[in-house]
Amino acid sequence: MASREAHVLAAAARRLACAGAALSVSFCAPGGHPERHGEARAHVANAVARPADDVHARLARGLASALGAAEKYRDAHLAASDDPVFPDPQQLRLAAGDDPALAAYAALDDRQRRRDFYVFDLSDTYWTSEYVWRGRPARFKTDFIVHVADADAGGTLVEVLEYRPRVSLGEHFDLTGHHGPGFYDDVRFVAPTTRDREELLEMVVGLLVGR
Repeated sequence: MASREAHVLAAAARRLACAGAALSVSFCAPGGHPERHGEARAHVANAVARPADDVHARLARGLASALGAAEKYRDAHLAASDDPVFPDPQQLRLAAGDDPALAAYAALDDRQRRRDFYVFDLSDTYWTSEYVWRGRPARFKTDFIVHVADADAGGTLVEVLEYRPRVSLGEHFDLTGHHGPGFYDDVRFVAPTTRDREELLEMVVGLLVGR
């Protein structure tokens, strides 16, 4: 009887897997990795002919509104470096992985990050970017850090970094999930994109130049 029950359970599991495949839902976290199509750049930055304190003040006044006006960032929040939600050095180091720009940023002291901003989104908003999964654009999202640093001749270097870039590949069935057997989002952390950092940097510089 025990053998028959095991056979029935195994058959049911196979049917569930087939049903998941038919619904384009991955079963048991499929192998492979999303592919990235685009130029890989370690740093995305621009020099601005304004003092760093002035840059910080202008972004504090205008960046949140600019983000809210863009469809892509409509659910984004902005936090200054002294806000408790701003990633601490340990979180930055853990997230850096193979990202040399974020690794270098994590090594800065607090004073060097005092004018910075954290752009984060707690919603389920994703967009398409440089990643492809099974021949189709993957759903991508990331948080950002806008780094404001002193530069030569009294100017400012503004750099945009990605924090915890990730793709959503649908759902997979996991027998050992943290809430027990069931379907779980297949979210994977990936290397930073260039396109998204350039886009946000363009928005930031636009708030600083010519006004």
